[in-house]
Amino acid sequence: MIKRILRNFSWLSVAVAAELGLSMVVTAVLARSLGVMTFGKYSLWLSFIAFFTPLYDFGLGPFSLREVAQSPDTAAYHVRSVWRVKVILGGFGLAVVTASAYLLGYFDDLILGVAFLLLAISQVVRTFSVLNRAILRAHEWMHLQAYIESASNLGRLLLVLTVVLLDPNLVWICLALATVNFGEFLVTFRIIQARTSHTLSRDKEDQRKGFRDILKASVPFALYDLFNGMYMRADSVLVGTIAGLQAVAWYVAAYKIVTLIGLLPRTLMDGIYPILCKESKEAVLALTRKLFVVFALAAFPLCLVVTLFSPEIIGLIYGSQYQPASLALQTLIWASFFVFGSSLLLAVLNASKQERRVAKISGIISVTGVVAYFLCISRWGYLGASAVSVGIEAAGLLLMFIVASREFERSPLSFGSFWRIVLAYGITVTTVWFLGARFSKVPSIFVALLLYFMISVYEVQRSTGILTISRLAMAKSHLLSILRVVR
Repeated sequence: MIKRILRNFSWLSVAVAAELGLSMVVTAVLARSLGVMTFGKYSLWLSFIAFFTPLYDFGLGPFSLREVAQSPDTAAYHVRSVWRVKVILGGFGLAVVTASAYLLGYFDDLILGVAFLLLAISQVVRTFSVLNRAILRAHEWMHLQAYIESASNLGRLLLVLTVVLLDPNLVWICLALATVNFGEFLVTFRIIQARTSHTLSRDKEDQRKGFRDILKASVPFALYDLFNGMYMRADSVLVGTIAGLQAVAWYVAAYKIVTLIGLLPRTLMDGIYPILCKESKEAVLALTRKLFVVFALAAFPLCLVVTLFSPEIIGLIYGSQYQPASLALQTLIWASFFVFGSSLLLAVLNASKQERRVAKISGIISVTGVVAYFLCISRWGYLGASAVSVGIEAAGLLLMFIVASREFERSPLSFGSFWRIVLAYGITVTTVWFLGARFSKVPSIFVALLLYFMISVYEVQRSTGILTISRLAMAKSHLLSILRVVR
């Protein structure tokens, strides 16, 4: 199992590196070329379209990932049935988004209306590609996903750069995004179709799933996506509506960085999730306890560094006109700290078929979150939205931790590991504070992280034994090499 995890993680690391790097460059190019107000409009559109994602996605991605991973022999039937459902939902969702935008006056300006329509088509088509990515992961074809995502992100960057150099307006930019997303969908569609068609045979036609069966089975995933979207997308919409386009541009600029950092744990869990679906409950718990320690130790220094250097990060990526976004980034980055843990528990609970409980958790915090967003944005603007986002992610992690503890009848994190991790956090923060009062930020954080690294290595080895496993693997490799020479 460890070998499969490392293989999947290695390939997905390539994909996430391309996503992190190239997506950040695309966002920076758009933010700089469009200006604060136009970039704010573009960001508001994206959030508005994404708010309707449950209508045209309906949780088919995570549902298909689990079904294909558990029953790869019937994958072709499931995939073909899901694609049919997806086409119908995509058309329905696009119609609802367009009608809603028309009622809100998004089409009063013909040029901007065309740009919005192209962006809506682009985002709907993107969910088709996301569904296909889930199917690739379910088959553990991570190498194909890495190739496709790298090519897709590179193509997106090149097209956006070309448009920006020739004529930086929203119509051409949205058309470029739609072209790339459609191209990725066609490539993944053909690959999956070619690789699964050999499993089709006439005597298995009864395995084809109907429209209602698929919708019924994916309802818990759709509900989670619905509730999750309510607080993850309502913030930008409310900031743009209440605080204005300038505020939403600053908020989204910071949130984009946080979102990309959140891809790290989600990508790792994408590689592990198909394995979790096939393992016993005891094996899943053992792996969860090890990963929780690794995630908790990896998240903290990353968030601490971003907090300390947020003004420099914003200035480097977006320029001086987005400098107020550094205040939002200093707060929002701690939402990604909790995302590291919640991504792990979300995958574990879904693999254990606890998606209904996950949907309930999402429903509770989404309703509370939307109310909190409205109250805090009205009073504190985009900084209020940043604080609420952190609180929501913390609450979601806590609730999923409680559900996971009941499911496994044991805590996903041991009592001793918890307090040693907290102690490591405290020592690091104290070191930064003490040295920061006497020296500059760079040497202070360097010394603190060096100390933290030594503590982390000790705790990771104690909780996972990964260093021992690595040494044994190397010893075995050397032994086999010697035997080959002797022979």
